[in-house]
This record gives sequence, structure tokens and C-alpha cells, in this order.
Amino acid sequence: MLTCLNSLGGMRLFNEVVKDVMKAVKHEKTLRVPVALWDLAPWMPSMAGVNCLDYYRNVDIKLQVQMKMQEYFPEAILFPGIHPDFGVIIEASAMGCPIQWLDDDAPFAHKCLEKPEDVLKLKVVDPQNDGLMPQVLKEYKYMRQACDKKLLTDYGYIEGHAFSMGPAEIAALMRGYDGLFYDFYDCPELVHKLLTILTESIIKWLRAQEKVNGQIKRLFIADHLSSELSPSLYKEYFFPYMKQIFTEFSYAEIRLWHNEGRSEHIFQFIPDMGCNIYQFGADPIEKIKASIGHKICLMGNLHSVKEIRNASKEEIKNYALDRLEIGAEGGGYILSGAGGLAPGTTKEKVRALIEATFIYQNN
Repeated sequence: MLTCLNSLGGMRLFNEVVKDVMKAVKHEKTLRVPVALWDLAPWMPSMAGVNCLDYYRNVDIKLQVQMKMQEYFPEAILFPGIHPDFGVIIEASAMGCPIQWLDDDAPFAHKCLEKPEDVLKLKVVDPQNDGLMPQVLKEYKYMRQACDKKLLTDYGYIEGHAFSMGPAEIAALMRGYDGLFYDFYDCPELVHKLLTILTESIIKWLRAQEKVNGQIKRLFIADHLSSELSPSLYKEYFFPYMKQIFTEFSYAEIRLWHNEGRSEHIFQFIPDMGCNIYQFGADPIEKIKASIGHKICLMGNLHSVKEIRNASKEEIKNYALDRLEIGAEGGGYILSGAGGLAPGTTKEKVRALIEATFIYQNN
């Protein structure tokens, strides 16, 4: 068991990290280009020397690992922050997907829709009773009480936080990716019915989190399916449902879409979706910056294996400086990985990523 933290060293007054994030969202000049770490397992347990299954199943271990990450990297912000991390399975579990718990890896959601017509049996979720949702709400309440209070006050964690997978990604988990792709062409009306139910379920799920955590200030939606869709399929099956969710919570200060996949084919549509931060994957930063960097805050995009875990500290700094030279020009940029960091990434490698922003600032 890790030792609970009583205080955090190296903290900037409330909190320049948070202030810089909000300035970046507004394309204002920042004191330092902010660094955000996508803080989901399995990379965090691996860094803390904790078994992944123990992390998911034990809220005390989960909380302490997440607090330990902030102690390691006080100059960075954690997104989604201190939260009941169960990976991608929460919403899928509530919709009926059987969950497989793995010994030292992220849990896996098996599909629950064997044929397209099974959609007709679905209903909107009840967050108080369905799947892992009640457990998540319970863990949020516990974390608020047990967390180091400096994390809540100095970084703004938990209060006003909400997280969900997106409707297209959940649909793919429920139907199987191959099945859903066939359904786009074979039975589009059933796909739209599925996505409508899922979108209503996500909004209801986020409202349940809002009831526990307070009015949403930071909204995080993770959905990677757009990278596997043509522009026409994206506009029909992805964009309108994501836009509905972000529009529903347009008052949130942070509305982040997390997508590790390639998205060059849909750049032009992203600013109209309602998010104000786009965490992007391996797309060339010069192209996305030129295309939409003046309209939306970009977050990314160092490759978690090639450019962080397997790189030397000097190489990481150089990769990061390359991104900063392009991404930070004119504001609206948060340095981060191209998604979650890879298991086996060391503290020294992440430290090198953060140090690059100080080098850039002083140049």
C-alpha cells in the first residue's frame, strides 16, 4: 500500500498550472505552456509499482496512485484528474456488456449485441443501478473525502468533474467494431437508434456525476472511432451525437475530446463539435495547427512509445521542443502525450517532457 500524501512540494500558487490551462483554452498568453498527463491506467500503476487489477478493484490504491502521480509531477495537470478510473468499460457495463478483469492490464468489455435487432431491446441507463456506474458514484464521494485537500483546492480536482466514453466508441464495444461497421451500411436506422439511446444515456450519466460532484466545470469525453470513419460516416454517425453532448454542457469551462487516432480527414469539422480542447494523436502538428489551431485549443501529441517511453531524456526534450515551436505559436496549446502514456514509462521520462516547457519558456 502506498503512503497517503499530506502535502505536495513544488506547488505554484493557485495554481499557475490551472491558470495556464485556462489561458491556453482562450488562446491567451501563458506564463508557461501547460503540460497535461492523461492519467488513466495502466501506465500509472506500472510507474507506482502496483498491480493493475489491484488498482482497479481497490479505491484506496487507486486514489493513492493518482495522488502519487501529482506528487511526482506538481508542474503538470492530470486529466481527467482524481477520478474512479475503470478504463473504457463503465458505460459498456451499464449497457449490458460482460466485463473480463485481467490480472495486470485494463479490463475488457465483451460485446452484448449479437445482431442489429438486439438494439430494440435496449433502454436508457439508470446510473444508480446499472453496471459499474453506482460504484463510480460511490468512489467519487469517497475520493472527495479521502483525497489530499490541497489537490482539490490547488488543482481543482473532483469538484465539477465528469467523464464518459463517447457514443460511437460505446456502440463499437457493444456490437463489436466489425459488426458496427457492417451495420453502418446494412441497417443505418438501427445504428442511429443505438447512438440515440447511448447519447441520452451519456447525458443522464453525466448528470448523475454532476449531482455528486457539483455543476460540471471540466468535461472529458473519450471516443476514438472517428479515426476509423470516412468524412461522410463521421458526419452522419459521430459528429451530431458528440455535438449534442458538448452542447448540453456548454457551460463547462473545459470540454475536452480525447482521441488518439488519426483525424486529418476531419480536421475542419472539429471546432464546430462543441469541445474547446482536442487531445490529438499522431497527426502532424503543423497540419492541425494550421487548419484549426486558431479555433480550438490543441493538446498532444508525443507518441507514447516511440517519443517518450523508448526515447532518451534528451530525445524527449527535443521532440517536445519541436511540438512547442509549432503548437505554442499564437497560444492555444497544451503539451501532452498523443493519448495515455505507455506502461513502463519512467518518472525521469515524464520529467524530461515537463522540463522541455521550461527550456522553451527561457529561450
